[in-house]
Amino acid sequence: PKRTHPIARGAWIIEVIFNDPPPPPPNNVPPLNEDAAARNLTIREKFAKHRENPDCAGCHSRLDPL
Repeated sequence: PKRTHPIARGAWIIEVIFNDPPPPPPNNVPPLNEDAAARNLTIREKFAKHRENPDCAGCHSRLDPL
């Protein structure tokens, strides 16, 4: 695999180690579409971009740093 899964890793840490599972994503959140410009972003830049969305920021501000 060429890609790690930092979101899944962060969710696992919060759920298993901290015993504080994140809530499920809201029903109205569309799937992430990775356009050509996004493919050139680093994972850190992608995280910063999706945290700009208030629907995502609540949980991802906890998950992404892990």
